[in-house]
Amino acid sequence: MDHLYTTFMTEYLALGHMEKVIENEEPRTVCYIPHHGVYKESSSTTKLRTVFNASRKTIENISLNDCLHVGPKLQSDLSQIIIRWRLHRIGFMADIEKCYRQILVSRDYADMQRIIWRGTEGEPAAYRLLTVTYGLNCSPYLAIKVLQTLADDEESTYPEASKVLRESFYVDDCLHGADSVDAALEIQYQLRQLLQRGGFVLRKWSSNAVDFMQRLSADDKENTICCNLNLDRTTKALGIYWLCDSDSLTYKVSLSPLTTQITKRQQLSDIGKIYDPPGLLAPITVTGKAMCQKLWVAGLNWDDPIPEPLQQEWQRFRKELGEVERLRIPRWLGVEPNSRGYQLHVFSDASAIAYAAVAYL
Repeated sequence: MDHLYTTFMTEYLALGHMEKVIENEEPRTVCYIPHHGVYKESSSTTKLRTVFNASRKTIENISLNDCLHVGPKLQSDLSQIIIRWRLHRIGFMADIEKCYRQILVSRDYADMQRIIWRGTEGEPAAYRLLTVTYGLNCSPYLAIKVLQTLADDEESTYPEASKVLRESFYVDDCLHGADSVDAALEIQYQLRQLLQRGGFVLRKWSSNAVDFMQRLSADDKENTICCNLNLDRTTKALGIYWLCDSDSLTYKVSLSPLTTQITKRQQLSDIGKIYDPPGLLAPITVTGKAMCQKLWVAGLNWDDPIPEPLQQEWQRFRKELGEVERLRIPRWLGVEPNSRGYQLHVFSDASAIAYAAVAYL
């Protein structure tokens, strides 16, 4: 692990994403950010990543993130992006390689991103990060703003790709498609050219269309037929996956085993880990939310064990969550470019404990 971490940080230095501090005196305003490596076996590219903890409090009980503005919301809702992606018969996915690290930070602020690293020489030394850093609460805003500005600047040359960059990207992940392979390849070409104008590289392409994938270079392809749609970068117990070969959506389950009785805190934690932006699991999650209602009405404290029969009921529910892995939901909604019209049928209902709505196109 130490060897991998050293390799990763050495690459950081070699690419010019950070530099060693050689000044004898520190500037008036400076901040040192703790960092550590996180190993992710499921990653197909970079299994070891560095996490910079800008939320760590200093001796004054304040962190760098406490001093930064998050910025206005620029990102479209993930549920909207997924719905637009499902309108295309040919779907594809890709992401921007090292997106944050392709964006330089002004030299005036680089010393607010200092770290201490032992380096290859074995002695601890100060370094400053020169690019946008994952872990700062303003970083998503900065990355999205740069990409949207690139779309505005290049719109006259790449009008279709600029629209895709604005509407079908979730930070650095692209979910888009077309009605034919040729149209998809044209959009793919325009997207690559557009992003190269800003110094970005699109990689890890996946698609349900074999013809589309065959016309890409080997370096462009994602070597998997199962793509994780867990685009918020947070570890979730239930993650959405796209099965490219069958062009269907499904879910993976990895709830941690229980060693003690279930408490109110554990139950709410289980519900909070279900990652389902499109709401496809609503008939299942409503069961857990109904249980939440019962616990609040009972007046339980956070760490009180759930009383019987709710204890057994929730343990049974946790076991049955594994059944969602059998779900196969068609990604494509069946929308055709030559269709003369569409109908939207919406049904809603309510009971004493819940209300819901479902729409069919």
